[in-house]
Amino acid sequence: MINNMMLESKKWQQGFSLIEVIMVLLISTVVIVGGVVYYQTSITSEKTELTILEVMSLLSVIDRVYSPNFQGISSDMVARTCNLPASFVTRGPDGKMKIKTPNGEEIQIKESIIDGKDNPKFFQIIFSVPWRMCTAMGRFGAKISDGGFPTIYSEEDVQKYCDAEKAKGKISDNVKIVYTFH
Repeated sequence: MINNMMLESKKWQQGFSLIEVIMVLLISTVVIVGGVVYYQTSITSEKTELTILEVMSLLSVIDRVYSPNFQGISSDMVARTCNLPASFVTRGPDGKMKIKTPNGEEIQIKESIIDGKDNPKFFQIIFSVPWRMCTAMGRFGAKISDGGFPTIYSEEDVQKYCDAEKAKGKISDNVKIVYTFH
């Protein structure tokens, strides 16, 4: 009886089998990867919303201060004359004020050129966003541009453009966004 109890207790002290260890590691890996993907998605979503809010804020401020004539408008001028949140503005090495997106990309503001002429009734807000934000910015009504590519306005067209350019390898990390306003 004592020998039988010792054999049973040794049986329970042997530890985990290889399959059990592999299953625990596999489940742990799936949970960790899922958490990282969720975190990245939420960060991208938050930065997209902040970028859209920043552009809307810039539109409001520019319209209030400069409308109806946008002649000579620039990022430096807007940063100096408009009451923008401190998180939007930094000073560049050349002393000029720069407006930044939540991703750290510079926002350029300039009067729009239409048909090769300066047109002070229009202005552009130009900046780059990470590729994964491309479609979300298209929902905001962006003109998506990467060099001399055609203007794209609908959300579906933006998605097709972003995917096609990514597949061709033309978009590495960032996509240039151009908004033209009047």
